[in-house]
Parts: sequence; structure tokens; C-alpha cells
Amino acid sequence: MMFVAGLCSALLLCTGLASVLGQDSGDMPFNETLDSAGNVSLRWGFDSKQETITFQLACKTSGWVGFGLSPSGEMDGSDIVIGGVNPNGTTYFTDRHAVGDQLPLVDGSQDYTLLSLKEDATGTTMKFSRKVQTCDKDDMEISTSAMKLIYAYGADDSIAYHNNARGTKSVNLLQSTQRSTPSQDTVGQLEMTVNSFAVPERDTYYHCRIIKSPNFPGKRHVYRMEPKIQSGNVDLVHHILVYACPASVSVELEGECYSGQSMYVFSSCQQVVIGWAVGGQDIWMPPNAGISIGTSDDPVFYRLEMHYSNSKLSKGRVDSSGLVFHYTSELRANDVGILEVGLIVDTSYVIPPNAKDFKAYGLCNTSTFSQVLSGDPPVLNVFASLLHTHLAGRGVRVGHYRNGEQIGFLGKNEHYDFNLQETMFLGSLVQVKAIALAMEMDSYESDQVYENVDIKQPPSRRAGKQHGGK
Repeated sequence: MMFVAGLCSALLLCTGLASVLGQDSGDMPFNETLDSAGNVSLRWGFDSKQETITFQLACKTSGWVGFGLSPSGEMDGSDIVIGGVNPNGTTYFTDRHAVGDQLPLVDGSQDYTLLSLKEDATGTTMKFSRKVQTCDKDDMEISTSAMKLIYAYGADDSIAYHNNARGTKSVNLLQSTQRSTPSQDTVGQLEMTVNSFAVPERDTYYHCRIIKSPNFPGKRHVYRMEPKIQSGNVDLVHHILVYACPASVSVELEGECYSGQSMYVFSSCQQVVIGWAVGGQDIWMPPNAGISIGTSDDPVFYRLEMHYSNSKLSKGRVDSSGLVFHYTSELRANDVGILEVGLIVDTSYVIPPNAKDFKAYGLCNTSTFSQVLSGDPPVLNVFASLLHTHLAGRGVRVGHYRNGEQIGFLGKNEHYDFNLQETMFLGSLVQVKAIALAMEMDSYESDQVYENVDIKQPPSRRAGKQHGGK
């Protein structure tokens, strides 16, 4: 049987820190680059007493700029503002909403307040604010969950179709975390990549490489993970995982992950260290936590897993992608780890033909922690999650239960987008004790072949290939 990665799974980033990650601030301490080219960036801050949030959008253009909140990542149904600086120096700014793909309509109630709008040689910067809840049917409420932000811009001030000058990104606006960069004389990089790998002419392919860690003079903390996707291969690299290998693995190796003699060595490396999926960007650890490397308790060898999606069966594709770990000798108070939850699937698990709404459930009861860990079950503090499914997935939720009752969500995406899989920060810590986690996936069937679920409950298990059809 060929073993494959998960159809529906979640990586929960956990640590022992007990402080709250998000903070109330009106001076815009939070920032995100919204596009991969670095042309559009956003800063923001919020004031919980005044119930207002302030944004500053910077875009490398001398034309109009647009920013919005979207229910799905698309324009339809979005809450949008558009502004710019005319050639004569006057400014324009309007609160709008989108209906279909037509030019967004101007709201009857203008609930966004323009604070400043400037244009110079570097581009256009637009600063504005609004209430978290405006009570306007044409505005979206800003919630404590991750929201899909959209942006677009034009080359001039004629507001028209943006062509490819647009994008979307999931961001938790009210419960974000500040980034902390260590002193430059304490930092270093550890690259885990493939080297000029010839990607096969196959629809889906898993390539693995076991990499030996360098010898560090002492413990280091990884504070940032950066995806390194080779230019021109964004369409090819679907996801990347790094696993820790046990002491029994003592040699570097490379080959197909789940086929051939090497698969038994690869499959022994099952503890996930970090994961990235298509659409994701850098993952920053909280200021007081990091992934431990360099100690006697840390792995000597790691398994890099590259999932290639060569749907066009292109020939001659070569790739050198992977992940870059940014580490520091300035140790933080807490170590970060991964808890995986999801659905255990075998060959009997099939999404029914023509199903428009199919729900699957999995249960992870954390009371079983005592079976694999010595001592009392730990209290885990979850600060982020990465939700993952394949093309059939339409929504993923990780429910949090205690004493038989649901007390919240550790991850929730009701409008799952295969091309936008990002690590989402919860903002404040959520404690996981001897409780249960449940995952729900909504999906539909098509005439395609889907790769089945990768569930690590226990962590050493993988699931097999599944076929759906009409």
C-alpha cells in the first residue's frame, strides 16, 4: 500500500507559556505583508475601550488602492474601502460593498473614517479607522476569528477592473501576535531543502530527504520559519513538512516517501516539527517561545517531505524548494511543539458520489496522553493552528470540548480555499487538558482521485490512498 499525506488534518502549535499573546493597542503594532512580491503591506491596531480599529495600507502604486473584508476571499459580499490621490493632489475615499464581480457599490452609511492619504515616490499610503461593529448591513463585523482580507490596486486613478493586481490573506485582526526579532549577532539559518530535484511527470508525488542537523554549541530556539519556494514553482509545491527522526535513523537518505525500500526509514520519522502548505507565508513564534534545536534531547536527523502537485504532468520541472529555520542563541522561556488531530481513514472511507454536503468527524481524546507520556498529562497552551485538506474540502473546524461540552474552537475555516492554507494565530492562549478535540470536514465528491487522510493518533499511523467517483 502506498502511504500518503492527510486529506483532512490540523496542526496545533502548542507551548507552555501562560501569557496572553494579543494585546490592546491603538498605535498599530501589528503588520502583515499581504502579497508575495511585497507590494502591499498592512499595519493595524485596535482600542477595545473605544471599540475601534485603525488600519494603514501601503501600496506601491500611484493609482487607486482598495482594501476589504471578505466572507470567502472573493469580492462578492465583501466590505470594501477604495481611495487614492488625484494628480492635482486632492484625495478620494469611499466605503463600499461588493455585489457579484461588478464595481463595488457605495454604502448608504459611510462608516470608515479617513485619517490620512498620501502619495509619494514609493507609492500610496492610506490610513483609516472604523468601529469593530458598525451595525451597517453592508459592513462585515470584525470578529476574534481569522478573517479573509482582500486588496486590489490600479495603475492610475480610474477605478476599474484590477486584473491580477489583487489578492487575499487570512489574518486575525483582534487577536494577532507581535513579532520579536532577536539581536542580529545571535541569529543564524538552517535550510532544509531539496537540491535540483527532477519532479516526476505524475499528478501527485511525495519526495523525502533525511537531513542531518549541524552541531550547535548549545541550545538554540527557532523563532521564525520561512518557506523557500523556487521561483516559478509556486504551482508545483503543494505542502512541506519537517519531521523529527528517532535515534535509530543515523544516515542521510533521499527518495520517494511511501514506496520502495527507503519508505520504512522515512516512515519511522513521524513527529512533526513544522508544516507549511500552499498559500502560506512565514510562521513567527510568540516572543517568549521557540522550537528547540541543538540539545541532546533534540533530533539529530530530520525528514523533509515535499508534496508535489504536477497536475499538468509537466516535463523537465526541477525544484530546490524547502523551509528555512531562523534561529537564535537568545533563548526564550518556552519550547514550542505540535499536536496533530484529524481523521483516521482506510480504503473503506469513500466520499459518496455526487454528494454536495458530506461531513466526516474524528475524535482525539487527550485523556490518552498518559498512555504515551510518563507522569501526569501535560497542560498544552495552543496559540495557532494550520488546517489542511485537499480539493474536496469546503470547510474545516477543530472543536474544543471539556467535560462533554463544547467550549470553543481551536481552528475554524468555513470557506476553505485549497490555495490559501495559512497558519492562523488564536491571539490568546487556549489551554488543552485531559479533554477531547473534534474535527469536522465538509466536502463534496467529484470525478477525481483524492489522497486520503494522514492522522497521527497515535502519531505513528498513516492512512492509505482513496478513490472517489461518480
